[in-house]
Formats: sequence, C-alpha cells, structure tokens
Amino acid sequence: MACRTCRYWTELAAEPPSFETAHQQGLCRRNPPVVLAGERHRLWPTTLWDDWCGEYEPSPSVEAD
Repeated sequence: MACRTCRYWTELAAEPPSFETAHQQGLCRRNPPVVLAGERHRLWPTTLWDDWCGEYEPSPSVEAD
C-alpha cells in the first residue's frame, strides 16, 4: 500500500531520466489541486513512490494482478 500502486497517483517523468530519479516522484490527485496566483497555477501534492497515506485505494491494474 504505497503511492506507486494507488489509483490517485500519477508518476512524474524525470528530466532527464536518471537512476536516482526514475519512477520516484509523482502527483497525488486524491483531492483538487491548490490554486495559486489568482487561479493561474494549480498544484497537486508531490509524493515519492514509496510514500503512503490513509486514503489509499489500489489502482485498477493492481486489483487485476
């Protein structure tokens, strides 16, 4: 039960990809984004792939495994 297998988590691509950063960060889209600067910027929380929280729901691909 970690962010990497949660239905609300979206992986961020590393720019440029490296061993240290590949598949390690993503966006939690469980709740609406925080709106900054008069609705011009929206931010979702960034989490690490092995983080977790009490709102976890398995992604459909995990449920099928």
